[in-house]
Amino acid sequence: MKAISGFSSAFAPSYSQPSQMKKVIPNDSFDFSDTEEDSVPERVSGPFSTIPASLPSRPIPLASASSRVYSYRKRPEREPFTIVLVDIQQAAENRRIQCVKKQLCYEDTASDSEEDDFSYVALSYRWGELDEQLVAGSDEYHAHITSFQLFHFYDLCKSISQEPDMAHISYVWVDAICVDQENRERRKATIYRMNDIYKCATWIIAVPDLHSFYLSISSSANNEMMKTIKKHRVYLYHLLRGSQQTLVELDEAWMDEIGISRSDELRRNLTGYTNLAVQEIMKLDFQNTAPTVLLNQMVSSLFMANKAPLKDTTEDPSQRVFNHFVKELCRDEFKRKIQKRQKEIIDSVEFLQTVMEDWSNRTWVISEYHIAKRKNGIMKFWFTLLGCPDLQGLPFFEFDFKYQTPSSDSPIKDTTADQCPFTRRIIYRTRRFSGSMRRRLLKRSFLEMMLETKASNNEDRFHSILPLTPKYKHHIMDGDTIADWGITDMLSVRLKLLEWIDTRDQLTLLISCTPPLSTPPLLPSFATCTREIKHGFSKYLRTLPLDSCNFDLGISSSIGVSKIGGGITRLCLRPKAYYVPSTRKPTRQYYQEIGLSSKIWGILGLDMEKDALVAISIPIFLNRTITHDPAIDRLLRSDFQLVGNWEKNKWVCYRFCSNYKDCYEFFQKTLKSPRYIVGPMVDQSEHAWRILSRRYNAQLCYTPMFHARLFSEPDSGPKYRADQWTTNEHDRPVIVQFCANDPEILLRAAKLVEDDCDAVDLNLGCPQHIAKRGRYGSFLQDEWDLIKSMVSTLHEHLAVPVTVKIRVFGTVEKTVEYAKMIEAAGAQMLTVHGRLREQKGHNTGLADWDKIKAVKEALSIPVIANGNILYHEDVQRCMDYTGVDGVMSAEGSLYNPAIFAPGRTMPPCTWEMAQEYLEICRDQEPNTRPGIIKAHMFKLFQPSLPHHTDLRAQLAKANTWQMFWDITMAMKERLIADQAAIGEDELNGKENEKGIRQYGHWRCQPYFRPTLPDNDKHAKKEKTDNKRKLDENTATENEPKKTKEAVVEEEKLVKNAV
Repeated sequence: MKAISGFSSAFAPSYSQPSQMKKVIPNDSFDFSDTEEDSVPERVSGPFSTIPASLPSRPIPLASASSRVYSYRKRPEREPFTIVLVDIQQAAENRRIQCVKKQLCYEDTASDSEEDDFSYVALSYRWGELDEQLVAGSDEYHAHITSFQLFHFYDLCKSISQEPDMAHISYVWVDAICVDQENRERRKATIYRMNDIYKCATWIIAVPDLHSFYLSISSSANNEMMKTIKKHRVYLYHLLRGSQQTLVELDEAWMDEIGISRSDELRRNLTGYTNLAVQEIMKLDFQNTAPTVLLNQMVSSLFMANKAPLKDTTEDPSQRVFNHFVKELCRDEFKRKIQKRQKEIIDSVEFLQTVMEDWSNRTWVISEYHIAKRKNGIMKFWFTLLGCPDLQGLPFFEFDFKYQTPSSDSPIKDTTADQCPFTRRIIYRTRRFSGSMRRRLLKRSFLEMMLETKASNNEDRFHSILPLTPKYKHHIMDGDTIADWGITDMLSVRLKLLEWIDTRDQLTLLISCTPPLSTPPLLPSFATCTREIKHGFSKYLRTLPLDSCNFDLGISSSIGVSKIGGGITRLCLRPKAYYVPSTRKPTRQYYQEIGLSSKIWGILGLDMEKDALVAISIPIFLNRTITHDPAIDRLLRSDFQLVGNWEKNKWVCYRFCSNYKDCYEFFQKTLKSPRYIVGPMVDQSEHAWRILSRRYNAQLCYTPMFHARLFSEPDSGPKYRADQWTTNEHDRPVIVQFCANDPEILLRAAKLVEDDCDAVDLNLGCPQHIAKRGRYGSFLQDEWDLIKSMVSTLHEHLAVPVTVKIRVFGTVEKTVEYAKMIEAAGAQMLTVHGRLREQKGHNTGLADWDKIKAVKEALSIPVIANGNILYHEDVQRCMDYTGVDGVMSAEGSLYNPAIFAPGRTMPPCTWEMAQEYLEICRDQEPNTRPGIIKAHMFKLFQPSLPHHTDLRAQLAKANTWQMFWDITMAMKERLIADQAAIGEDELNGKENEKGIRQYGHWRCQPYFRPTLPDNDKHAKKEKTDNKRKLDENTATENEPKKTKEAVVEEEKLVKNAV
C-alpha cells in the first residue's frame, strides 16, 4: 500500500458521507520517499471489508528512522550533590533567611550514620510576578525572589513548625531561594537533580496560594475575595477538612451571635424559607386603603406565605397581624444574612479551587505531586490565606492519592449535618473542590501533561514530565540531552515528541493539531495548529482492537517524522485506506484558497501551472464504535484532510470540508431522527415545559435562548445559570441555544453545558428589538464573517456538534448562499424559520416553505423547518412539501402542548394542560419561577380568559404556585360547566372565513396576531414619535435628574396624548 509523504501532512476531521466521498484502497506498496519516481497509487472503490490487512514488506528509508531503534546508554552513577536549605526556625521565629548547605542523601543510599537533623520539606507552588526581593542564599550567591512576599514565606514556616507531622523537621527547600538562578550551569545541574531533591524530602507541601500577594494586587476583585476568605478561614479550614460536627457547631454559634432563636423549627425554616409575605405586604397601599381592608389583605399575605392559619393568642386582630408582620421582617433579615454568609463561603471555596487548579497546571508542579504520589501516597497542602492563630498547631490538609472521593451528587454518609440544613447545603456545594483536585492530580495523560500545562521555559516540560513516564524517560541520557534538542517554542516541543512517541500517542497528538476549516497552512502544517487534547482519549485508544485503526498500531513505520535539508520536517503516513471527494474542485481553486503567493509551493517543489492538486481524506479508524462520550465519538471519526500532488507525492494539511463527522449519524443515532421538535423560546421552553412536551410526543427539545455573556460571566454567571438552566438524565435529547456576537464568549458559555446536552445551537433568528440593541439573533444576518467565526469556533473546540437556527432573506438565492456558508463553517444541523427578519408581531404573516425547500435541496446536512405549524397534520404536510428532516414548533406548542400528539380528533382542554404543567412544576427541583409559570398560564388559557375576565385579573396578580393552582381549579370548574352548557357540536373544528378551525373556548387552539388596522398603525407610530421627541426635549445637560415618579407621570401624559 502507498505511503503518503509530504512536508506537512496531518490529521483532520472526517468527511464520510457516501454522496460526497468515495472510498479508495491502495493496493500496492508505497514508499515514504518524495522522489518523482514514486508511482501514482491505483485507486479502486470497495467496501471496508475488502481492506487488505497485509503490511508492506519494503523497509522505509526515513532520515530519522533510527529514532525508533534506541541506543541505550547507561545512565551515569549519581554523584554527590550539594543543596541549599532554609532554616525553618530562623524564618518562623526571627523572620530572617538563614541558609545551610547539605549533601543530598538519596533514599536508596541512606544509612544510620546520616545526621539526625537532616530532614527537610520541599515546597510546591506557583510563581508570581512581584518586585524583586534580595536575600542571601549562601556565601556564593544572592537569591532574587519575585515569586512571593517574604512575610508570607515566614508565616508558612511558622505554620510548618507547628504542624503535628512536621514539627521535628528543621529545613525547607524552596527553589526561589535555594537555586542560584543567575548561575546558568549551577541552575541546569539543579534542574537535572530536581526530581531527586523532591524524592529525598520528608514531605512535599503544596502551597497553591503562596503568590497570594500578586493575586491581591492584580485585581480589586481578588483583593476583596481574599478579605472574605480571611473572614471565614476557620470555617473554611474545617469545611475542607470535612469536619462536619465542627461545621454544625460553628453554624449554630454564628446563628446565636446574630440572634436567631435556638428553635430547631425556626432554624430549619430559615435555611429553606422563601419570604413572600414581606414582599406582598410591602406592595399594599397603606395610604389609600381602608384599615379593615388593609388588615384582611395583610392576613391573606401572611396566610399564603405560611400555608397555615396564624397562631397567636393575642385577642386584638390588628395587634396579632402586627406581631406576625414584625416576625416576618425578622425572618426576612435573618434570611438575608444566612444567604450572604452562605454565598461568601461558597465563593471562597470556588476561589481556592481556582487557585489550586492554576497551581496544578504548571509543569514542575506535575512532577512534584507525582513524586509525592509515589513517595508517601499522600501530599500535604496548605493555603497561606487560612493562616491565623486559631488554626496554629492543627494539621495541614492531605490529599490521599488512593482515596476515592465521593462525587458531587452522591449522598453525604455522615448524617451529622442533617441537624443543620444550612451546613448540609454548603457541604454539597463545595464537593467540587475535592473532585477537581482528583481530576487534576490523577487523570492526566502524558500528552496532556506535556502540552496543556504552563511552563516559563519549554525545556522544563521535558525535564519535569519525561522522568515520570517509564516508556519515554530513557530518552534523557544525561544533563545535556534536552539542551541539545534545541527546544524553543511549542512547535519544537510537538515535533520532538512526534519523533519518538508511539503510534497511539502520535495519533492523539496529530488529532489535536487539526487545522481550522479553510485556514491557509503554515509549515509544518501537521503541527502548527493546536486544540485541546480530549481527556481520556489516549487511554481509550489503548482499549481498541488493532484492526479497527486505519494505521497499523503494531509497527512504528505507520507514522513517521523525519527532518530533511533546510530545516524542513516531513510527516510520512502509511494508511490502509483513504477517500477522494466525489466532486472535485479545480486545481486553481486550491492554489487560491491556500495562497497563490505562498512560499509553501516553492518548498514543496510544486508548480501552480503544471502540477495538479487533489484532495484526499484519510480516516483514522475504520470500524467506528460508538461510546458514551460524544467528544470521543467525534475523535473516532477524525481523519487527515490533505491537498497535494500524486505524481510528486507532496502534500499539505488543509481542511477542505467541515463535515468531520457524518451529520446524519449524529441526527439518527444521537438525536434519534426527530420529526417533532419543540423550539427555543425565551423563558418558555424551560425544563418543566420540556417535560410536558415530551409527554405529548415531542422528540427533541431546545432550551430557552441563553445570553452567552451573562451565562459565562465569572461573577453573575452562576446565579444566571442557576435561574435559567436545569436538566437531568431524562431530559434528552436536548439542544442548548445561545445568542452571542463574540466567538470566545460563545465558546466559554458552550463549554459550561457541553457535558449535559446533545448539541449547542446558535440563535441567528431572533427578530425582537432587544436583539437589535444587543447585536445578536437575526440582526447578525449581514455579518457573515462573524457568523462563520462563531460557528467554526464551536465546531473546532466543542465535544458536541453545533447547530444553527436562521431566518430567510428576501430572495431564495441569498438564503441558499447564507445556509451554505453556515454549513461550510461547521454546522451539523440547520433550522430554517421561513420568515424574514421584519416579519414579527402583528406583521408576522406566513412562513415561506419554498425557501426552506430550496435550502434543503442545496445542503447535505439535516434541515429542520420552522413556521406555519398550526395543527398536527401540518407537520407531515410541511415535510412532504419541503423534504426536510424534521419540523419545529415554537409558539404553536405554547398554546397547544399536544400539537405533536397523534390520533387526537380535537385539541386537549386548556385546564388539563395547565393542571398537568403545574403538577410538574410542583414536583420539579429547583422550582420553576413564578413569572415563567404565569406566562404559560396566560397562553394556555388564552381562549378561555375572555369568557372569565375576573380570573384573568387574578392571574395577573398571582405570584405563587398555590395561587396559580387555585385559579386553574376555578377555571376547570367553570370550563366544564361551559362545555356541558354549550356542547362540542356547535364548532367542532369548523373553519372560519380565514380558514382557521374553531373549537370551544375550553380547548387549546392556535393564536393569530391580527394585522393592525391603518389607524392603529398610525397611532402606534405617533406614540413612538412623541416618546422620541419627549426624550430629545428632556435630555438637556443642565436639567436635574428626574425622579422615578416624574418619569412615570410623563409616560402617562404621552399615553393620554396618543
